[in-house]
Amino acid sequence: MISLLRKFLRPTLRQQLEDGVREALRRYADRRTAPDLRVYVSTDLVPPGMSTGLWARDEEAHLKRFAAQWAQDHNIARAGLRVEVVMLDTKREFAFVKPLG
Repeated sequence: MISLLRKFLRPTLRQQLEDGVREALRRYADRRTAPDLRVYVSTDLVPPGMSTGLWARDEEAHLKRFAAQWAQDHNIARAGLRVEVVMLDTKREFAFVKPLG
């Protein structure tokens, strides 16, 4: 029962990545520039039946729009803002966002 409840309360992969983008941009807010972002995702997290390349392109476009809107809402210059999704085939499932200064 508890594991079922935990599963419903766990954020989705997209929400986790948006939180990572938000945190990376927040760290750069005092510099008034938006960093390039590199998103690392394990291929095991891609929804079943979807190609990793297609998923990566869709997620990259979504995160770019999300980052640009968040930066604009918080008065962070977003000139040259890039988001790159890197798919890694590993034995561990993970997803994280790394700002590139």
